[in-house]
Amino acid sequence: MLFCKPASTPLTLYVPMKKKMAPDAKVHQNVMKTESDENLKSNAPFRAEIQWRNVAVNLFIHLGFFVGLYYIITFKLQLKTFIYFFFLTCLCNLGVTIGVHRLWSHRSFKCTRPIKLLLTFFYTMAGQSSIFHWVQIHRVHHKFSETLKDPLDVNRGFFFAHVGWYCLSYHPECETEMKRIDMDDIKADKDLMFQYKYYSHLFTLLNFLSVLIPCYFWGESFKIAFWVCFVTRFAINFTQLNFTNSANHFIGKRPYDKTQSATDNIACTIFSFGEGYHNYHHVFPYDYRTGEFGDIGHYNLSAVIIDFWYKMGWVWDRKLVSQDMINRRVLRTGDGSHWLSHDEAHKNSIYGYGDKDIDEADQKELERMIG
Repeated sequence: MLFCKPASTPLTLYVPMKKKMAPDAKVHQNVMKTESDENLKSNAPFRAEIQWRNVAVNLFIHLGFFVGLYYIITFKLQLKTFIYFFFLTCLCNLGVTIGVHRLWSHRSFKCTRPIKLLLTFFYTMAGQSSIFHWVQIHRVHHKFSETLKDPLDVNRGFFFAHVGWYCLSYHPECETEMKRIDMDDIKADKDLMFQYKYYSHLFTLLNFLSVLIPCYFWGESFKIAFWVCFVTRFAINFTQLNFTNSANHFIGKRPYDKTQSATDNIACTIFSFGEGYHNYHHVFPYDYRTGEFGDIGHYNLSAVIIDFWYKMGWVWDRKLVSQDMINRRVLRTGDGSHWLSHDEAHKNSIYGYGDKDIDEADQKELERMIG
C-alpha cells in the first residue's frame, strides 16, 4: 500500500496518476455477473512476480529510517523538530486507524465533512496509497482471510504478511475478488474520488510541505527535516500498519475465536493506538472500537478520540457490539483466555444428567442414547 496502486502494478515514487479515474460502478457490476471462478482453475502453479520498484522504495524507506534515527538519538535535530516529528507521526497514524480503517473500510461510524477532510489530509500524508485502494484491499482481506484470495494471506508466512505482499503480484483469485468487492460507497463520495484521482500529487505536495515547515519556521536543516520528518516518520507509520498484518496474526491470544489466526497483542495495541485487538476485530469488524474496550486504560487512543468527537456532535452512528454478544461468542469459540464474570463463566457448566442447563439438542440426543 506504500504510496501505491495494488501490488500487481509496479509502485513508483512521486509519479502522478495520469488522469486515472475510479472504476466505473457499472463495470464493477458487470464483473460481478460475468467473471467466472472456473477461469482461475488452472493446473499451472501460480508464481508471483517481484515488483522491483516496490522493493526499491521499501528498501529506501526502511534503510532511511536509521538515518533519521541517528539524527534523533545523537540530538542533531532541534527540540522543536522532534516535537513536530512526534505529533506528525501520531496524526498520520490516526488518519489510518480512525480514517481509512474504522470509518471508510468498516463504516463503523459517520462523521461531519470537516472531520472527514481532516482524516483524509493526514491519511494522504501517511502515504499508504489512495483511500479507494486501501479500503478495497482491506475489505477483501477481511472477507477472505487466510485464503489465496486474501492479499495479506498469513499462510504464506510472517514476512509476506508484513511487507512481502507489497513487493509481489497478487494471486489471480485475489485480483478477482478485488474487482468484485463492493466499493460503491467509496465511489459515491466525491472527496474520496478526488483523493483517488490526485493521490500522487497530494502525497508529494503534503510531504514536501511537511519537510519545509521546520526549515522555514525555526531554521531546521533541510537534510535533517527530510530524513526525520519524512522518511523516519513514514517508516514508523508504515510499520504501525504492517505489524497489525503480521505480528497480530502470529503472536498473542485468541479470546474471541480460536479458529482464526488473528490475535490480541498488547504490544501492537500500544504501538498502533488501539489496533492490536485483532482477534476481536476480525470477529466484530463493525465495532468502531476494534476492541472490547475503548478507553485510554486499554491504550485505545483512536476510540477515545472518536468518543470525544461524538460528544462534540461531530460523529454519530457509532457501531457497538453488546456485552451479551461478546460473551456468547467467547463461550462458543474463544480459546479460554478471556476474562468473564462469575455468572458468565459458568453459563454452560452443568453438574450432570438432569441439570436444567443441559443444551436442548444435547438433552434430546442423550435421551435417544439411554439404554
